[in-house]
Amino acid sequence: GVIVAITPDEQVGEPTYADKLTVDEFRIDWSRPADEIHRLIRAGNPRPGAWTSAAGSRLKVWRAAPTGAVTDAAPPGTVLSGPRVATGTAPLELVEVQPEAKPRMSGTAWLAGHHVDMVLGQA
Repeated sequence: GVIVAITPDEQVGEPTYADKLTVDEFRIDWSRPADEIHRLIRAGNPRPGAWTSAAGSRLKVWRAAPTGAVTDAAPPGTVLSGPRVATGTAPLELVEVQPEAKPRMSGTAWLAGHHVDMVLGQA
């Protein structure tokens, strides 16, 4: 391959600053499309971490995976077997989560202590 010498241009104009993202901006809204939630989870890892509420306490979602499934009829936030969670579009699989004051664990291990049909994201 040929290497072409490029002279970089200096930036012009006033610098812009992005505000620091707050923890609230990483609260998962399960009614959003699955791909949007998946991007939010990836963007929040490792800090500040995307989260939802589960049975009154905070549940961090470290990793999730799109299921490629068709839209599920369950209301957004409903925990399905797998463990998958219904979203505004297709279910999202919980790969790695962290309940409040507990270590990280697989979504499967977390689901073992909870039940299918519980709804995440409720206060």
